[in-house]
Amino acid sequence: MADSRSDRAQQLKRRLDTLRKALEELESAMVEFEEELAGEQRHVRPQSGQGLDLLSIPQLCQELGMGKR
Repeated sequence: MADSRSDRAQQLKRRLDTLRKALEELESAMVEFEEELAGEQRHVRPQSGQGLDLLSIPQLCQELGMGKR
């Protein structure tokens, strides 16, 4: 029974590692996409008072004093 638990625990660990790697890749892709959007938005100047001003992930991290992770 202990071997069965150990096997299941190892299998769970491998699956969690796979999920973690996939999430890191997704995060990286999202940051790259946000940076591309931020570059495009530099050419468009938002007018204050019209709608909501949205921040990109890098801008939000800078405002909060946090890293991208």
